[in-house]
Amino acid sequence: MREVARQPRQELAEFKRIQEQVQVLVGERGNPSEAAARIGALRALVAAVPAQPTVRTAAGAQPTADEFNALVADLQRLFDAVNAMRALLQ
Repeated sequence: MREVARQPRQELAEFKRIQEQVQVLVGERGNPSEAAARIGALRALVAAVPAQPTVRTAAGAQPTADEFNALVADLQRLFDAVNAMRALLQ
């Protein structure tokens, strides 16, 4: 009989523990700046930045227009990814 009476209390305690964990993850409890991020959003950011840069070392003393433009495009992708992270974190 004691085991039966104790079960609802254990279930309630487990529910409260899970509720607190969820509240921490979504930023409702504790430090909101430490709330969890959605992995899908982070994957989208990572996909926006190529694994390898498109820019290469300049062939001559001065870079060509194509080399410069490739560098600007790489920097723009990085800038866009950082801004996307900023938007997610606000």
